[in-house]
Amino acid sequence: MRLRTALGGALAILLMTPGLAAADVVATNTFALAPLVGVDGKFHGDNSAATRQTDEPNNVAGDDFSVWVRWKAPATGVYTVDLCGGGTAFGTSLGVYRGDDFTTLPFQRSRRANDDFAFCENAASVGSSAVTFNATANEEYKISVASSGMDKGTFAGTIAPGPNTGVYTLASFQDNRVGARNPVLPLGAGIDGATIACSVDDAAYAACDDGLELTGLASGPHTVRARATLGGVTDPTPAFTAFTVDTTAPDTTITGLTQGAPGNAHALFAANEGNVQLYCSLDGTAETSCGNSEEWDGLCPGGHTVTVRSSDQAFNFDPTAATRAFTTPAGPDCGNPFVGTLSADPANTTTFSAFARANVVTNGRAAAVSFQYGPTVTYGRETTATLYAGDVNTQTREQLFGEPGQVVHYRAIARTGDGLVFDGGDSTVVIGAATAATPELSNGTPVATPTTIDVPFTGSLAGTLDGVAVVYARPAGQPEMHVADLRRVPSDGDPHSGTLRVTGLQPDTDTFLLVALTSLDGTGRVAAQFPLLVHTPKAPVPPPPPPPPPPPPAATASISKLKTGKAKLSRLRKGKWTASVTCSAACSVKFTLKKRKTKIAKGTKSRASAGTATAKLKLTKQGKKKLRGKTSIKLKLTAQRTDGGPKLTKTVRFK
Repeated sequence: MRLRTALGGALAILLMTPGLAAADVVATNTFALAPLVGVDGKFHGDNSAATRQTDEPNNVAGDDFSVWVRWKAPATGVYTVDLCGGGTAFGTSLGVYRGDDFTTLPFQRSRRANDDFAFCENAASVGSSAVTFNATANEEYKISVASSGMDKGTFAGTIAPGPNTGVYTLASFQDNRVGARNPVLPLGAGIDGATIACSVDDAAYAACDDGLELTGLASGPHTVRARATLGGVTDPTPAFTAFTVDTTAPDTTITGLTQGAPGNAHALFAANEGNVQLYCSLDGTAETSCGNSEEWDGLCPGGHTVTVRSSDQAFNFDPTAATRAFTTPAGPDCGNPFVGTLSADPANTTTFSAFARANVVTNGRAAAVSFQYGPTVTYGRETTATLYAGDVNTQTREQLFGEPGQVVHYRAIARTGDGLVFDGGDSTVVIGAATAATPELSNGTPVATPTTIDVPFTGSLAGTLDGVAVVYARPAGQPEMHVADLRRVPSDGDPHSGTLRVTGLQPDTDTFLLVALTSLDGTGRVAAQFPLLVHTPKAPVPPPPPPPPPPPPAATASISKLKTGKAKLSRLRKGKWTASVTCSAACSVKFTLKKRKTKIAKGTKSRASAGTATAKLKLTKQGKKKLRGKTSIKLKLTAQRTDGGPKLTKTVRFK
């Protein structure tokens, strides 16, 4: 995933310059004797016998066994040094420096470092590293290769123009599986001035410089490719990651429950998926994390109920817990649980957290124990509960979060399944004061909708590779936190702002959030954290739907072409004489025969559509009298719609 095209043709010119080294050089343990890498940009070495010199810097925290080479930039531009050569199979760290000795400030300030950045094309290079940096023509740079752990061995490296592209696989991609929420990939490899484009599921590449939020993903496998462009040159071998969207919840079962000595019970749990997290409850207590089996001793005599459910690696929770009832025939007398809040652990107080402690005695019952904490005795925040049951007498502790220098009140709480609450008493701890060297993270006021929470943040990070700002969420009804969103934070020491989004929430509920800035230098170090409790508003009542539009007015038919049958008195007397009109649409037409004002005959005809309406006219009583003894008579025929409108008339002589 490296660009090997020379910038401005400079590399091609140097290859033809006599007197320059072209051999693959060997790194040395002694900084002052570091060999010069040739124009082919290749070097290799073995750090098995390497030792650390006085004042020698670390590429990343805790690395050791470093060896060195030197390299002179042939032209000004962006270059990448990597350890992707075949055989680099141990965990490495890599640093690029400018300066002549370990004690000068330019040496330290110019460092760019990386530890185990997984982007190499060579699949065997599992511990390889890479650094992309801006170089100045004829400036000499010192390159350090070290072990990020205790493993040592051989390595092979290359220096070439152009950027690398990388995709970090994150904690939210456990076993490369994600749930229905939107996974976010932070991208990049410390590339100054480069732009990054991404392709999801082999679609067209689109800009993704600030990371990639994947929305509307269907269940099943998906892929992401990313490539960098710098100075009009694009990485020809994009970075690649694959994962599966899983929205199917596991099914949890209780596979066995045995009872030994009086007051003893041993339950076995299972799920139809691998790598699940189980959550147990005994006698109605709050669900707490548990293993594949749980055993309790000293339970009170009488009936008990154990329930268990699970969540998979994509954070799909089993909606229905498995339940098993059992009876303890004999055992110690029952008593109420007891909790006593203790002082915080003095050895584990940092600039963002402290560990609260408490004594727990259950006296034969089951109780879920947690700590409530906050800046005042009203608290406002609470840790995840732990289940204790039976004959338990122990000490528990949980991590509390706060701002540097903040006084935090806390107390232990025990809750039984029948609603009893036992208070361990209030205590306080002061979160450690921040120092100037501590990476910084601050968050703005969260903005909540009924189903989402947006958390603005500003973070800065220096002295490592890039980091990520992460928001962990624990919505109401879920026992554990999960990664909800994250954004890349460059390690340039400057403040970078963005917004982290939590989705898929329920209206009118509390959600506990933890905003953190985490380094990606191979240590997994958390630089800073801030807890938040946010309440989502109620869903707005939708306005009533607008009334349906009125039906269009019915078309008004017109009539024309008044016609009659043969004008015979015999047919008229028998009621078989007909008259007709042509209707332009649905119509109802009345026909009338008159002698002056006397109505002789009448008839009506309706149609549901356009066409000819033909009616048989029947004699009226006056008509029958009028025609008596007649052999010839002249009558006036009128046709008109029954709802009114123009009339059609015609004179007809009957014989």
